[in-house]
Amino acid sequence: VGIGGVTPWNARDVFEAGADGVAVRSAVARSEDPESTARAIFAQSVATASRRRGIRSNGERHANGNG
Repeated sequence: VGIGGVTPWNARDVFEAGADGVAVRSAVARSEDPESTARAIFAQSVATASRRRGIRSNGERHANGNG
């Protein structure tokens, strides 16, 4: 779990480094649009998890299973 300093701009790096999740507070609380910020971070988690499982954005599995 990535904790501390996670933002929509670095969340993908945290997930790609191997984190299965992140704990965010400041980025969401300080945002002008907290819902949009939370959704952006969540989107990074979904995109990274899909790549790890070898699933394309359309739901199809990659032939080699590795994105």
